[in-house]
Amino acid sequence: MTVEGISNIISKSLGFEKLKNIFLKIGYRQYSRVMSSPLWKGVFVIGGGTALAQGIGIISTPIITRLYDPSDFGLLGIYSSVLTILLVIASLRYEYAIPVPKDSSRAANILILCLMIITGVTGILCISFLLVGSRIVEMLDFQDLLPYLWLVLVGLLGAGIYQALNYWAIRQRDYPRITRTKINQSLGGSLSKILFGFLALGPLGLILGYIVSNVAGIYTFTKAIVGKDRDAFRDISVAGIKSVAQEYRSFPMYSAPATLLFAVSLQIPVFMLSFMYGLDVVGWYTLAYQMLALPVALIS
Repeated sequence: MTVEGISNIISKSLGFEKLKNIFLKIGYRQYSRVMSSPLWKGVFVIGGGTALAQGIGIISTPIITRLYDPSDFGLLGIYSSVLTILLVIASLRYEYAIPVPKDSSRAANILILCLMIITGVTGILCISFLLVGSRIVEMLDFQDLLPYLWLVLVGLLGAGIYQALNYWAIRQRDYPRITRTKINQSLGGSLSKILFGFLALGPLGLILGYIVSNVAGIYTFTKAIVGKDRDAFRDISVAGIKSVAQEYRSFPMYSAPATLLFAVSLQIPVFMLSFMYGLDVVGWYTLAYQMLALPVALIS
């Protein structure tokens, strides 16, 4: 008798075959239960899309780093840090409330409220930059950012609109569309940076590519709203917007300040490195941070 035959006899006598079948059945049931859950389906779809988007970013990084100087990445780091902080107050965190209401018409009123606040905040900042923008930049020792200050407004408006529309898509459980926009953002941003790099635009190319990576997907979300979600927007009114602004006022009162402090604390190293060592060091830090943040973004 062969060793394989003896092994089969022992397995059958000890019931290993039955145990294997039981575990296979349990595993299949759990798999079916997970895959039938809308939440887990969304997790897998968005997770897969995020992995692909991050892969595009990793592959394109060696090309992009050879087209730009470290100081260019340093200026991008300062720009993205300023934009990250301003994005917290762009809609006063009302976008967090979009998935909350059971009634889609009230959620639609919140979305319109977010878009109004984003436009208003961008307008106020535009006036402020025109009046005292140069003084603010000099006071913070960000003189290199002054020629690109207007792009902060463009980036803020675009990223704020995308952020609000993204929460609407989350409410609608439109996970494939969210995934598609993430891939488009990564691909569009990477290709833009490479193209502008070959055109020798310097830091302007990186900033424009960064803006593309933040706003790509607005058209996709808007198309879905105009198409299948238009009924939810039939009841938009001034009274409805005021009502949801009052009902969900806890978001700007509590969430916005806390998130703002957290965002500022994360961006302090960029500002300190710029003040103490210059743009080259900020550029190396920005590149290292981007690479280290990729696995965290994928897991989260």
